[in-house]
Amino acid sequence: MLSEDTYWAKVFLGLRVGYSRKHYSYRSAENTIKRYVSDHPLCVSMTRTQFAYKGGWDRGIIIELINYPRFPIPFGSIREYATDLAQFLMLRYGQNRISIMMPDVTIMLEVERC
Repeated sequence: MLSEDTYWAKVFLGLRVGYSRKHYSYRSAENTIKRYVSDHPLCVSMTRTQFAYKGGWDRGIIIELINYPRFPIPFGSIREYATDLAQFLMLRYGQNRISIMMPDVTIMLEVERC
């Protein structure tokens, strides 16, 4: 039996490009995430979702990074991987902002405007 300290991070990705009418498919996002994970020592789960918010709604995906005992990651590294993955997905999928939720904090990354 293997065990590790529990730590996780969830990345919340919308699939609408900015404020446009264009949407990416779940399959596209899932394939992109699978490629990312194949290049990094991570274990993730992916859940299709819908976000409802003031003024609208959006299809999306929740990517959860866990400290998988078979491939353990140091405590702070999950936070770093989650931030790196979120920044990568934000650019790849044309998001204005993306959220990362962890047990102790929720971070929202935003596109910097000049």
